[in-house]
Amino acid sequence: MKLRGKRGWGLLLALILAFCLPLGVSAADAEPEKPAKSGWKYVKGYKLYYDKNGKLVKDVSSIIGKRSSYIVKVNKRKNCVTVYAKDGRKGYIIPVKAFPCSAGNATPITTARTPSKYRWHRLNGNCYGQWCTRIKQGYLFHSVMYGKTSNTSLSVKNYNKLGRTASHGCIRLRAGDAKWIYDNCRRGTKVIIYNSSDPGPLGKPKAEKLPSWHRWDPTDPTAKSLCRKKGCH
Repeated sequence: MKLRGKRGWGLLLALILAFCLPLGVSAADAEPEKPAKSGWKYVKGYKLYYDKNGKLVKDVSSIIGKRSSYIVKVNKRKNCVTVYAKDGRKGYIIPVKAFPCSAGNATPITTARTPSKYRWHRLNGNCYGQWCTRIKQGYLFHSVMYGKTSNTSLSVKNYNKLGRTASHGCIRLRAGDAKWIYDNCRRGTKVIIYNSSDPGPLGKPKAEKLPSWHRWDPTDPTAKSLCRKKGCH
């Protein structure tokens, strides 16, 4: 059979495809699949999780579940804390979640292991912190200070400084974030305090500003009823 013109060449191409493709597979089916948007991906040395829309998930704690160990890194310059979990032999390259914080000029650049924890602890200036985890010597992770051991005596002024350098050297956090470290990071957890212009792989979350009457931390699980009663959160 002699093939002429465009119609003839089209018929020849169709015959070639019919013989080359497996039975029941169309040319459309044979095209390579597009890479999935969701799931785990290795990006710039980190293992990150993306949702079905291809958006980076910035808290994977519920996805990976509670781990037996973590590393906590504090970017002093950017006032940002990022918690990392282990990816097998690849090491601690899974960013679990990030917190805004307030470090201080006296905060040391150091690597340490947490030796102790305190539900409430007295801080400099005759005030108190909740959910405290000691980093080393006199430096702690703790909530923003309270005037007394009461969840309704929060220093709103200092809470509204979260994300800026403001402490005497400790790492101030929202109460809920301090409690997460207190609950999930065992004694002996490695803490790395460093300086960088890059806040970290999850970025730096923003802390909500509170009005002066809001004398409790809205992230504090012991104060949720106060927010429900007030209707503010």
